[in-house]
Amino acid sequence: MTEKHFSAISMTSEQWQIWITDYSDQWFETADDDDLERADLTATGLTSPSAGDDAIARVEARLGQRLPPSLRSFYQVTDGLLEADAFGERVLSLTEVGWMRDRYADLLDTWPSSSSDVEPDTLELMRRALQIGDDDDGAYWLLDPEERTGDEWVAYAFRTTDGTEPERYDSFATMMFAQRTALDELRNRE
Repeated sequence: MTEKHFSAISMTSEQWQIWITDYSDQWFETADDDDLERADLTATGLTSPSAGDDAIARVEARLGQRLPPSLRSFYQVTDGLLEADAFGERVLSLTEVGWMRDRYADLLDTWPSSSSDVEPDTLELMRRALQIGDDDDGAYWLLDPEERTGDEWVAYAFRTTDGTEPERYDSFATMMFAQRTALDELRNRE
């Protein structure tokens, strides 16, 4: 698995509010017509209002685990994020967050661990991981509850269609910073 060299980052809801506002402003300032057409914008742009602490608690009860701090504080600000990277990936709403083994049991069963398309370690990661993001082109953002950096769960970005291994990040927040950097680089080249 490819490791990105970012340190673990945990953010408060106040820090996320600033980050999300800045990110949204930047996204709209640099978006072209194709970006705007592709994006399924909400009435509030790229975000949705927070579902609140009660909704977070219900999801944690459903999952049987408390969400890691950086993801939990993110959901205190917004219930998902559209266009969260350079390629249209999104952070799922709380009602969509779930274990890969539950959400994609059929998919995981069709990839035997001996498959040349997916490494056995990647398949095991997918079976235990919490899915927190996706796109329409076979990309998944995952958190691994068994691999941690302090209180944070290690995050992975994985695209099933390109044959690369998942990219590892020390936390959800670290992954989001990396995705923003990738968006900056892509938009600056255009």
